[in-house]
Order: sequence, then structure tokens, then C-alpha cells
Amino acid sequence: MNKVTNTKAVLDSIKTGKQLLDIKIADVKSEAERIRRGVTVRELKRSLPLPTETNFMRGVSTKQTERKNFLSSKRAETEQLCQDVKRKKSSTDREFERLDNELRRERL
Repeated sequence: MNKVTNTKAVLDSIKTGKQLLDIKIADVKSEAERIRRGVTVRELKRSLPLPTETNFMRGVSTKQTERKNFLSSKRAETEQLCQDVKRKKSSTDREFERLDNELRRERL
């Protein structure tokens, strides 16, 4: 007997849920019909105003700042490395030139 009662309660809750969904579907259909006829859409009611800056946007802003700072430091590091390479290249070129001159003198 208890199983039958539980089944009836479940069926009743499903029936109630279906009725609520049918009401919502009817509301959406009527709204769509009004839109199709050119009637303006009713304004959405907001229970709470949205904050100007959400946690997500703060996180995005933080990540953008971190990325900007990271890229800036990498750019400075890259420029420094380029200068180091240029200095080493010119010193290497001078050393090759010196060795070349020295070898030429020895041949003569």
C-alpha cells in the first residue's frame, strides 16, 4: 500500500510540474505573438541591480594587468639581450679581425 501512495505522490508532482511548464510555454507563445504583431516587449523585471564590476570582470582586469606587466618585463629583457648579443658580436668580429691580421703577418 505504501508503494502505491509514493507512486501517486510522484505522479501528482509530475502532473503539477507539467501544468507549470504548460503555463510558462503559453506565456512565451503569447509574448512571441505580440512581438510578431509589432507590440513592444514588456521590460524585464530585475530583482537586484547588477553590480558595475563583477568578480569575473575584476579577475579579467587583474589578469590583463598581470599580462601587461609580464609582457613589459619580457620586452625589456629581450632588448637587453639584443644589446648583449650586439656587443658580443662586435667583440667577436674584432677578435676575428685581429687573428686574421696576425695570421697574415706570420705568412709574410
